[in-house]
Amino acid sequence: MIIDDTIRDKVGETAYDTWKDAALATLSDMLCMSDFGQSITDMTGIVSQDGEHVYLPSWYSEIWSAKTTNNTLVDYKVTYGKSDGLSPSTSYTNILTLTSEYPAGTEIIVSGRHGFKKLPAPLANILTAIIQADQSMADRTDSITSKKIEDVSVSYATSTQTTIERAISPFKALIDSWNLCLIQSDTGGILDMPAPHHELPWWFNPQDYLGDDYAYGIAM
Repeated sequence: MIIDDTIRDKVGETAYDTWKDAALATLSDMLCMSDFGQSITDMTGIVSQDGEHVYLPSWYSEIWSAKTTNNTLVDYKVTYGKSDGLSPSTSYTNILTLTSEYPAGTEIIVSGRHGFKKLPAPLANILTAIIQADQSMADRTDSITSKKIEDVSVSYATSTQTTIERAISPFKALIDSWNLCLIQSDTGGILDMPAPHHELPWWFNPQDYLGDDYAYGIAM
């Protein structure tokens, strides 16, 4: 996957080379998208609770066919409405609209082109912020609010937010618009997600999807 050179210019060559891979992994977790690179491997989407939509585990620029796990072709409509903000631009989708209703939770195998040949411009801006946050944590510049050279006094910021959370807070709406985690909670069942699911209900027991023995609280 190509990443715009302007990111390197903004953050500096050393910070870019040091933190690019870690920042991409962080961004991948935020969006619940396991791999940003372009691929044509088949992936499996899940029919939503309304029985009319298939939520996809990646952003698709082309979809060629969809079928059930028993190889029955599925009729669908698709709109590529998410621009990558580049020039020339490529548009993506993360949802299929079925022409016939299917039971919620049905697995649909989707053939097409997904992922990015070049990282979309909005995601490049978020990646820049993450790299800068990583570097500031390494430098400790994220926590220093003031310094007095004459008496070597240093003040540190106090915050309940992490450095990464503060860095990406201006991009929250943008992250939500590219996020694959949020829509996948409306599928009528627990998914084998490509990345950790960050939007589980408060009452959800992690043992349900991590396996092992259940852990119950004691009623008071």
